[in-house]
Amino acid sequence: MDREESRLIKWYSDFQKQLVVYINRLQCQEKYAFILGHMRSGSTLLLHLLASHPEIIAGGERNKTYHDIEDLNTLALDICKQQRIILSHGKIIIDQINHEKMTPNIDVLNYPGLKRIFLLRRPEETISSIVNTFEPIYGNWPVERGTRYYISRINNIEQIAKGVSLPDNSILIKYEDLIEESSVTLERLQKFLNLKHSLSTTYKLYRYTGYRGDPSNRIKSGKILKVEDRVKIDIPSHLLNEAVATYNKCLSSIENGCVD
Repeated sequence: MDREESRLIKWYSDFQKQLVVYINRLQCQEKYAFILGHMRSGSTLLLHLLASHPEIIAGGERNKTYHDIEDLNTLALDICKQQRIILSHGKIIIDQINHEKMTPNIDVLNYPGLKRIFLLRRPEETISSIVNTFEPIYGNWPVERGTRYYISRINNIEQIAKGVSLPDNSILIKYEDLIEESSVTLERLQKFLNLKHSLSTTYKLYRYTGYRGDPSNRIKSGKILKVEDRVKIDIPSHLLNEAVATYNKCLSSIENGCVD
C-alpha cells in the first residue's frame, strides 16, 4: 500500500467517525418515520411517494432490526453513506418494515421523534397478491403459506398498536385509500408529518427501486397505478375467515390508538 492509499483510507475512516458524531448530536433534533406494514400492502409504493418529498429521505426497505434508539443513528448513517450526502437538519428519515423479526421494540416505537404509519390491506387481495407475485419469482409461496404469513404479521401489528403511546404519533392508512383516494390520503399524511409542501402521486426512481421491497415492474412506473386485474386465488374458507377476523381486530386496535 502506497502513501496515497494509506492517506485516503485514514481520511475515509476519520470522515465516518465525524459523521457518526454529527448524527449523534442531531439525534434529539431529528425526526423519523416507520411504515409498519406487511408484504403487498403498498409499503414500497408509499415509501417512494414519501422519499420523493424534499423534506424526507429514505434508502429503500432496510431489512434492519432496531433494538434501541441508537439504531436510529445507524439508519441515518447508512442512508448518508448510501446516497453520499450529509444529513441536513429537519429531514424526516424513513424506513418500511414488513416483517415481525425486523419490527423495532416498543421503546424505539415510542421514541417521541418517531412517527408510526400503520399500513394495512384487506386479506383476500393481499394473499392473492402475495401468491401471484412471489410464486413465479421465488417459488414455494402456496396459498397456505401466504395466508399464515398475513395472519401472523397482522397479529404482530395489532400487538404493536396496543403497546405504543403518544396517539398523535400514529396514523392508519389503508392500501385501498392510498390507491383509490390518493389525493385525500396524501393530504392526511402531509398534515400528519407536518410537511410544508404537498405530497405528489408521482415519485422518483432510485438505485434501490425494484431491489429493496417490491420486486415487481409496477414499482418502476413512477406513479400510483390502479390495482392490477389478476385471477383471484382460491383461499380455503377457514383460512380466509381467520384472516378477515384478524384484519378487523387489528383495524380496531389501531383506530383506538390514533388521534387521526
